[in-house]
Amino acid sequence: MFFGMSYLFDSPTSWLLVCLLSWFLVALSVIDSCTLILPDALTQPLLWFGLLLSTLGYGVPVESAILGAIAGYLSLWTLYWCLKLLVKKEGLGFGDFKLLAALGAWSGWEALPQLCTLAALTGIFYSVVLGRGSLHGNLIPFGPALSFSGVLIYISQRSEAVWLM
Repeated sequence: MFFGMSYLFDSPTSWLLVCLLSWFLVALSVIDSCTLILPDALTQPLLWFGLLLSTLGYGVPVESAILGAIAGYLSLWTLYWCLKLLVKKEGLGFGDFKLLAALGAWSGWEALPQLCTLAALTGIFYSVVLGRGSLHGNLIPFGPALSFSGVLIYISQRSEAVWLM
């Protein structure tokens, strides 16, 4: 997979960064699929690394990364509380907020609407494929959908693979 992605990027640095992001997201997806938990030990370093890269000039502009992290977190936090107040159920976990914040830091606030739409569609597809359930009853982990969408958005921003989006 990573060897194939090397053809999409002009510089080794870009390729290494997408590999790093992908490794984090694969690990988070597997963990979330098995446990319904996105551990802070992975989401927080991913967030801070995205912000650091933007300050070093390897990512989106710093302002976009900071706003992406804030908007990513607050958008799912707001959705969580709306669901909790209206339906009296928790529809998302706090790890989902943190993962979207990290992806916002990597991709910028401008990419969040596209990323969230793709993640929602991926999550719906994932739940249909699983037959409306998972290993955890009716709970569907959202981390894999966010991860898949996040890496596609990031690759489409940084490479010749604009056709992905």
